[in-house]
Amino acid sequence: MQIGARRRRAGSGPPKFVTGSPLRHVLVMTGTGAIGLMAIFVSDLATILFLSWQGDQAVVAAVGYAGSVVFLTIAMGLGLSIAAAALVAPARGAGRRGQILRWAARARAAQPSPTQHSPGHLVARLARN
Repeated sequence: MQIGARRRRAGSGPPKFVTGSPLRHVLVMTGTGAIGLMAIFVSDLATILFLSWQGDQAVVAAVGYAGSVVFLTIAMGLGLSIAAAALVAPARGAGRRGQILRWAARARAAQPSPTQHSPGHLVARLARN
């Protein structure tokens, strides 16, 4: 690095999702999300398989029921994330930081669980940048 040269921040390059083909961006994002969801369900299937080998039907039934609950919370989180992003994007583009922060607070209040990838966390991350 040269003397006096400033280091670039990791996100200081040109925005990724505003240049190029929109179809490509949609396919990359949905493909990545689909792979992640499939990994969760494959691990649930493996859990049920290994627990079924133990012979306790009550435990297998409980894990199967818990899988349905996990699916519901993931679906709710994804839906809220999409809604929050659709509301925040115009405010972000217009530079209205106050409106972004209000939506961040509302999305955090509506999230099903306080996880790292919850809609409120994602909107708050957008508001910080």
